[in-house]
Amino acid sequence: MYLFNEKVFSSSLSLLTESGILGMYLIYFMIILGLLQDMTIKIDEIWLEDIDNPEKLLTKCFEVYLARDMKNFELEQELVDELVFIMRSPDLCIRLSRDEED
Repeated sequence: MYLFNEKVFSSSLSLLTESGILGMYLIYFMIILGLLQDMTIKIDEIWLEDIDNPEKLLTKCFEVYLARDMKNFELEQELVDELVFIMRSPDLCIRLSRDEED
């Protein structure tokens, strides 16, 4: 009677098994941490969801591309500075993206 008992894990699981119980606790901790981060609200991104009509901001981006295509680098720099100024202020960005009807 022959008996083969292989106690070797596959190479993909070797990172998990060679670190022992501390490695398993670390993996458990990382999974819980990832789930908690997914459930929390990202305050910095909330104002991006409040933008009604992003077409005006998209038009500003296209103006930057047009200025670059025309090789008018001074105009491009002015437009980029204006766009950065708008995007740094969430209130201004939301006001500019609202429709004229509001």
